[in-house]
This record gives sequence, structure tokens and C-alpha cells, in this order.
Amino acid sequence: MCLLGGLRLWCALLAAVPHIGAVAQVPAAQHMAAWRARWNEPVTPFRIVGETWYVGPRGLAVLAIRTSKGVILIDAALPESAPQIVDNLEGNAAQTGLKSASHSATVRSQS
Repeated sequence: MCLLGGLRLWCALLAAVPHIGAVAQVPAAQHMAAWRARWNEPVTPFRIVGETWYVGPRGLAVLAIRTSKGVILIDAALPESAPQIVDNLEGNAAQTGLKSASHSATVRSQS
């Protein structure tokens, strides 16, 4: 009986909201701009393991690996993420031991 009652309630809710699940039509450029903004939300750098740190924005990975010859960046972020990455390296150098001036190589996945 409880299952049927729950099913009836669910059906009543669906009937009361005729456009549930409908997606608003948003121009593609506006949609992408919203995603890019979300991807670029700031994140405080954090250690992944050993000398590997996450230094990128919220939705796009940028890893910094500290080696004896400098820092290697593995960068999958957007061009507009660059200032934030530098801030993450410079502003948190005391915690991470990373500095943008000491980086020796960058591997990018986007142009």
C-alpha cells in the first residue's frame, strides 16, 4: 500500500508540473560562457600525492609536479585560467613550495 501511495504521489507531482524536465533554450555562446565561468571558479591548491599538487581552477585540472630541476605543469585549463594558475603558484608558495618562476616545463592539452 505504501508503494502504491508513493507512486500516486509521484504521478500527481508530475501531472502538476507539466514542463518538468524541459530544458530552456539558451544560445550556444551564452551556454558555453556559463560553463567556462563555472570551470574557472577558484580553488585553493591542494596536494594530491608526494610532490604533485592540484593548482588549477575548479573544473579544469592543472597539476604541478615539483622536481629537483624545477616545476612541471600539466595544464588542461583555458587561456583565461592563466592568471589564476599563477596566483595559485605564487600566492601559496609557502604552503606548496611551488613558484611559477621555477617551472621548467609545461604540458598543455588545449591550444
